Amino acid sequence: MTGIDEVGTYTLTVKFVTVEQVKTFVSRAEKITGNVVIETENNFKIDGRSLMGLFALDLSNL
Repeated sequence: MTGIDEVGTYTLTVKFVTVEQVKTFVSRAEKITGNVVIETENNFKIDGRSLMGLFALDLSNL
C-alpha cells in the first residue's frame, strides 16, 4: 500500500532483495526527519534507521 494515512505520515510497501538495498534504505532513512518504521506482515515494528534491526529480520519474508 502506498499513500498518506494521516497528516505527514506516508505508507509504502518495500521489498529488500539484497543486503545493498537494505543499506541504501537505512542510509536514506537517516536523512528523514520524523519516524521511519518498518512493519512486517507479522506486525513486527522495527526502526527504519536501524541496520541491525533490519538484518535481525528474515529479509526473505519482508
